[in-house]
Amino acid sequence: TGLDLLAYRHTAADTLDLIRAVVDQSSGPVIVAGSIASIDRALAVSEAGAWGYTIGSAIFDGLLPGAPSIADQVRHVLEMTASDADIAQEVDT
Repeated sequence: TGLDLLAYRHTAADTLDLIRAVVDQSSGPVIVAGSIASIDRALAVSEAGAWGYTIGSAIFDGLLPGAPSIADQVRHVLEMTASDADIAQEVDT
């Protein structure tokens, strides 16, 4: 069991500080949803400790690299946000 955190929609807190605080206090994975509309935000969410994030309307609105293709946008996000550990695991398999 985990949490779905709408961190970027909180108007009174620093988003990344909020993510870190929730991750620190959570006993399960934290997934950030809402307003992940750039590669920079996806990377920042990951660096703040979130287990994952969702991207919805940004893809449908064509806001990410690879637009207008949905598949190309998803591919670009995955390529641009893959960590060294992810890449090493892919090489090993």
